[in-house]
Amino acid sequence: MIRKFARMRGPSTLIAFIAGVLLSTTTVVYADTTEAGCEVFPAGSKNASFSGTCMFSQRQGFVTITLMPSGKRYDFRPDGDRANAYKDEKGEKLTRTLSDKGQVYKTKKETIKIYWDISAAKKGAKSEKQSKGDAK
Repeated sequence: MIRKFARMRGPSTLIAFIAGVLLSTTTVVYADTTEAGCEVFPAGSKNASFSGTCMFSQRQGFVTITLMPSGKRYDFRPDGDRANAYKDEKGEKLTRTLSDKGQVYKTKKETIKIYWDISAAKKGAKSEKQSKGDAK
């Protein structure tokens, strides 16, 4: 059929047809990235070690959280086919909890709360720089 089409229409038409078919079946994958409010709590603590804005990115299940302005970064990857189960960059397991207000990632060492409403993390909280200064 393709040879018959090429003879009837010419080689340039065939190339255009094949290119059209290939392009129409290509899947484009975009990462969802947004500025969010973030709080980081050391394990067992009710006091945030960081509270402020972050960049939250999710693509095909992989999650990146970058605290601003320091640039401290968390990278989480799905842990097999289990829902809300992740591993960090060191291979340590963690869990994710979803809500309409955001997401919570809980590791052995800390809990990272993501708020879609940025102001939720800014109310009365310490910045990462302030909390480091308090530790002195």
